[in-house]
Amino acid sequence: MIEFIFLKNGSKITFKSCEQGREKFQGTGLDFVWFDEEPPQDIYDECLIRTLDKEGSCVWATMTPLKGKTWVYDKIYLDQSGDISTMFMSWEDNPYLPPEEVKKMQSALSSDALESRKYGRFMEGTGLVFSEFCVDANVIDPFDIQEGWYTCVSIDPGYTSPTAVLWVAVDNDENIFVVADYYVAEKQVPYHAREILKISAKFGFENPHVIIDSNATARNLGNPESVAQQFLNCGIKVDTKVEKTVIDGVMKIKGLMKNVDGVRKLFVFRNCTNLIKEIKDYWWGDNEKPVKRDDHCIDALRYFVSTVYKEAKPREILPPQREKRNILGTTKLKIMREVKAR
Repeated sequence: MIEFIFLKNGSKITFKSCEQGREKFQGTGLDFVWFDEEPPQDIYDECLIRTLDKEGSCVWATMTPLKGKTWVYDKIYLDQSGDISTMFMSWEDNPYLPPEEVKKMQSALSSDALESRKYGRFMEGTGLVFSEFCVDANVIDPFDIQEGWYTCVSIDPGYTSPTAVLWVAVDNDENIFVVADYYVAEKQVPYHAREILKISAKFGFENPHVIIDSNATARNLGNPESVAQQFLNCGIKVDTKVEKTVIDGVMKIKGLMKNVDGVRKLFVFRNCTNLIKEIKDYWWGDNEKPVKRDDHCIDALRYFVSTVYKEAKPREILPPQREKRNILGTTKLKIMREVKAR
């Protein structure tokens, strides 16, 4: 069924049902689309195309994600770049819900169902690993790193899988700031090395501590030199002594995102889109282990937190040193000049 409402300014509001199929959504330019609950992807894509020739048009969707990690999760929620953004609302944001009914409803729902229905969060499998991560609290706008802060570059190397790199700074209060990320596949070490040096210079990382997965010491048939040696050849001295215990590292990251007292010590610059996407898509799997999927930036963060964070101390900034005078040498030279003058 299709219904129309015609407004005095000439605009027209059309109501359609997704059950009518994608064809019913073809052929008309649209200024605004609003989906009530999750639509099929083909209908969403068709409506998105209908807005392309309308400058300033937009697409909204209000929904409760009861279907789990569907295409909406992958295509919309995880992609927060460009013009895509998401907003979460809970039952507390609706002042018209009777408190007693809310209490009754909460007591009848499982924890996962409550997360989806009350808070609108995507829940599936055994849960999100970094549930402490909050975009509004842990993601911040970039700022200039102060001189003297500890700086580190953490590398998770790969070829078919991407090489992921994080630039991390620690302030005088032991707050961690992930300043930049890098995520590139199918490139050789010299390419990555040039990019790492370029990005380090851009963000003011002078002589940072560079750490890399210990697997980088291995050699392969394609190149007689290890990845670590190749980086060294390119002017980047990498430290391969990293702690790689997954669960322990994950737990440390969780505690830094938000501890039991509500204190947050780990912050990610908004431009680190690859790391943010991985954090939001990191789920527990079987045997209480995270699912090994798209976690290269997380691995680099884990290397840093597990290996060097406790040792991350601000660099001492020494005042400019005056040239020291050699008193003995000056006196000797003076005596020699007096002897010659005689």
